[in-house]
Amino acid sequence: MKEKYDNISRRNFLEKSVLGTGVILSGSLFSSVLNAEPLLNSLEKRFNNFPANEGHFPFYKYAKEYNLGDFIPKDQGGKFIQMEFLGTEDDREITKMINQEFLDKHLGTPNDWAIFEKTELEKSVWFNRFYYLPSFARLYYIEKDNKYLQFMMDLLKNWIKENPMEGPSKSRYNWFDMQVAWRSINLSWCYYLSKDGLSESDKKIIYDLQGQHAKILIKDFGKKELNEFNHQSHGALAILYLAILFPSLPESPELLQTGIRIINHHADKAFYEDGGNVEQMFGYYPFMTSVFRDAYLLYKSNNIAEAEQILPLLKKMYRYLSIIKQPDETVPPINDSYEQDSRYVLATLIDIIAKKNLPDAPNSALLSDSEFAVMRSKNNVKESWYVNLYAAKLIGAHDHAGRLAVNFWYNKKPIFVDSGCCNYDNPLLVDWYRRSEAHNTVLIDGKIDFLTSLKDVQWAAKRYTDNKIKNFAVTLKYIFIRMVSPENEAINSGVKWTRDVALVLDKYLLIHDYFECDYEHNYETIFRYSDIKVSPYKDTNRLLIDSGDYLTLIPVSENEQPILRIEENYFGSHAKNVMTPTSIYQLNNNGSFHSTYLIKAINDESDIEKIKLEQKIENDICKIELIDENGERITMTISIAKVSDEKLFSFNIH
Repeated sequence: MKEKYDNISRRNFLEKSVLGTGVILSGSLFSSVLNAEPLLNSLEKRFNNFPANEGHFPFYKYAKEYNLGDFIPKDQGGKFIQMEFLGTEDDREITKMINQEFLDKHLGTPNDWAIFEKTELEKSVWFNRFYYLPSFARLYYIEKDNKYLQFMMDLLKNWIKENPMEGPSKSRYNWFDMQVAWRSINLSWCYYLSKDGLSESDKKIIYDLQGQHAKILIKDFGKKELNEFNHQSHGALAILYLAILFPSLPESPELLQTGIRIINHHADKAFYEDGGNVEQMFGYYPFMTSVFRDAYLLYKSNNIAEAEQILPLLKKMYRYLSIIKQPDETVPPINDSYEQDSRYVLATLIDIIAKKNLPDAPNSALLSDSEFAVMRSKNNVKESWYVNLYAAKLIGAHDHAGRLAVNFWYNKKPIFVDSGCCNYDNPLLVDWYRRSEAHNTVLIDGKIDFLTSLKDVQWAAKRYTDNKIKNFAVTLKYIFIRMVSPENEAINSGVKWTRDVALVLDKYLLIHDYFECDYEHNYETIFRYSDIKVSPYKDTNRLLIDSGDYLTLIPVSENEQPILRIEENYFGSHAKNVMTPTSIYQLNNNGSFHSTYLIKAINDESDIEKIKLEQKIENDICKIELIDENGERITMTISIAKVSDEKLFSFNIH
């Protein structure tokens, strides 16, 4: 095999790879033409240090510290199946669960790798992307026990036999798109973590299989028009893995050039200035971050100059994740999102960027490009609040119809939650999770988003909305945010809806809705809850919320009081579909009006009836007058006039 790998001229490979047809980098991050000669020299230096068939694998130190699924977060389709199927990312647990008996049980005997393709496609691609295979290589790397390699190679030989790249095959999808990209990356980890225990013939099996993947990657990802979809950037990372770590593949020159071109495009175009991704998918963000982190590490360890040009994006990603993460360190399960743990990606970003160079990540922040904001109570306060607000600038595809949504945690427990999500094979995805009524929003005249409510359409067309976060103010005593959904929004029935949210003195959470219109409409204000107890207080429309702490929700409206009903609906939490409470406040009103909801902690249920809450309207001012259970009087004032941010909200304690 050595002769096969040595028959390529290193200098010739480098010249073809770097010079080729030329690589021109464009956009704000990559605005200069690639200077080929310095890169050529640095690459030649790199290759002179390694065997002709290998690059420098930069992940060994992380393999010692992290489970593979923690270090490399999965795309959401793969993550949901992983947690439903195995319930863990622990490599030791994975290698105990997955064995030949496991494969026979699920894939039949002999193993049919396309058995789920027509019924459960996500489960089918989970098996065929080999998410689980590097777990065996990692445990071999740590323990040097050949039993892990024996199973790994037996599985690979079985798969190769049943899944030829060309010729008759049961599968339509196994040599397509992300399946090829994921296998290329996972096989790279298998090769490098176990190469000192593999026979020459086993190395050749993996190397030849990677060569087949290289051909598909070039044909599929390499020839397509550039876009901002995560599949393409992930495909580019797989291309870089093969180009850099398997340099004697005949396609390596074209792979390197192609991978750099695609990664550069996505670094420049697929993320907002605030760090958010243009697809608006929070659960995918750790996965997307790992794509650029790993491209950086591959570049850096193999003396490729592009490494330093990715650093500005990695810093933005660190800041973005640090801002949006929930109190349990997970990302918000908004849109098609699993609550991915952010700790491992953040730790590796800190390792790369260095603590002294980390960007500031404020406790409370508006991410204006993403139309997303976070409120947090001050550190070391008695009551701990985390509130996120999502305008829903994009609806369709992976993005749900939850406009002007408010979600919050109290004392590190989720209270108001977004719908969450489920395994993409599950009909509940379109039957429930993406629909308007599954979110903390308001239905006007019962209208719901049309495209995300079609039960026979899994991937609705994306549409951009004019839903926005208009104002954001942080002071020592309160945080105030205003969101607006305009009257031309498809499901607003001609009503302009303004939603204000204020966190006051780290004690009171105020949600104020102003509906501006000329005619009569029906309004249903929806609040979704995590798996906690929610019940009406006596015969009133006030709520007792029991999460271990007691809170109350008290509504007040301008004219008639809203009618309360409580339902049980699905909440997608950690790959489980659980029934949890939903409170819906319904009323009819003719013309413009204000409606307010106060949430505060209480000592016990008897405090609820002691609280007095009134709403008074004076021209463009809405005054909310509160006397709490201890007799403390506070007036909160909200202006709907066009004034500066600091004049939109105020409060006085009497």
